[in-house]
Amino acid sequence: NKYLANYVYVFKKGDNDIYSKKEQNEKESKSKEEQNESESNKIFNGDDVDQQPSFPGGTNALNTFIVSNLKYPVFAQEKGIQGRVVVKFIVEKDGSISNVEVDRSVPGLDNEAMRVVKAMPKWIPGQINGKAVKVECSHPFVFRLQ
Repeated sequence: NKYLANYVYVFKKGDNDIYSKKEQNEKESKSKEEQNESESNKIFNGDDVDQQPSFPGGTNALNTFIVSNLKYPVFAQEKGIQGRVVVKFIVEKDGSISNVEVDRSVPGLDNEAMRVVKAMPKWIPGQINGKAVKVECSHPFVFRLQ
């Protein structure tokens, strides 16, 4: 009887093919595993998470980190290049920073803004339902000569 329970046959409507319920359950569980795996790799927008990723110590600590690490490129100073660079990046589930790229460019300043983001320590990751998730973030860097 226990063997019979594992191999109940299901007929699809309008189809004469026979599928064993065990095979069907295996396919469903594989697709659920694949779905969970793809969800675990999904990159969320900051608006879609319960808790936004945050720099350790908060906004003031982030600003202090940027001020102490950002160096105005000499070439850009000499050429009088100023502007606002926006850098996009992903805060991973473990808080590390990845996929650093320029979203809004000011030639001559982009590389410095990216260097500072790449030098950041691990962040506190974003969360959904208490689970850490990948979140895409962006941060502006204003370069102004006085």
